[in-house]
Amino acid sequence: MKKQIFYTLISSIIFLLYFTSCEYKDNGTYFVEVDQNIQTPNFSSSLDFDADTVYFHTSSNYWSINSDSSDIYLVQFYIDGSLYTESETPSGYLNFDYTFFQDFSYHILTCVTFYESGTGSLADAVGAEARFVQKDWVAVFIPEDASPAKITKFYKFNCIFRCFNIIIYWHYK
Repeated sequence: MKKQIFYTLISSIIFLLYFTSCEYKDNGTYFVEVDQNIQTPNFSSSLDFDADTVYFHTSSNYWSINSDSSDIYLVQFYIDGSLYTESETPSGYLNFDYTFFQDFSYHILTCVTFYESGTGSLADAVGAEARFVQKDWVAVFIPEDASPAKITKFYKFNCIFRCFNIIIYWHYK
């Protein structure tokens, strides 16, 4: 008798849960208008975005990137196409091992900055949607103990159309 009451009670609970779980009340459709006209925010940086060349004189170089209207999620630095370092904060240090780079060597430094999209979608609200900007520089690695080059010859001459040409010869070390 007790088993029959127990099984009836369990069956009733399962039956009630089954019917209540199938009940759905539609309070309207959730719809968010997603902004289609997204403006790229203005970025400022300790690395000059307007320059095409950046010079590194020390093995530890501070960088920072700021945005006027978007949160920055991730900053990645690539050297010659290979990921060198990444940061989840908008500032940090680029630490270079000068045994890897030759004196006065030229490389391509790429900075990829991921920031919030600003669309207003659910994915944007939870941080799952991002946009990115990319900037490439020619990176010149100058050793910390480098002495200035000594200019040995300097020629200036005019051409026919009033342009000026300069030839400079120098000696390093």
